[in-house]
Amino acid sequence: MSEVRILHDDDQPPGRTTCGTCGLSWDNNISTATTPVPSGRCPFEYEHPDGSTVTVTLVIENTYELYDDVTTTYSDVVVPAPPSVDSDEYDDWAYDHIRCFTGVGHEDGDSWYDVKITASSDPALVGRTFDWGY
Repeated sequence: MSEVRILHDDDQPPGRTTCGTCGLSWDNNISTATTPVPSGRCPFEYEHPDGSTVTVTLVIENTYELYDDVTTTYSDVVVPAPPSVDSDEYDDWAYDHIRCFTGVGHEDGDSWYDVKITASSDPALVGRTFDWGY
């Protein structure tokens, strides 16, 4: 796999993605060790200023109409820090930064996802749950 390459203003590949936190851009269509699948997550997030990111451990129950259920766990994932849990933007944050970890690649049939944050650098996030597909 190749390394993530920072794009400059004159670089305009079709997969160009720009981080809203740090402003750096990369080609999200190229798989690398840092971005193994297109996700829109910043491959430079470890360099973001303190307070702009949190780590979370996610336990995900992936339920499928046509396939066996699959439980996946992602440990110490770095995501942008969420807005206040009482804000309207909180659900958008979860959809944009947590939902991308759901699924195992099945594209046919209905699917449902239940996600629980089991650990986090932000204690207020521990125990939070999200669901999609219902």
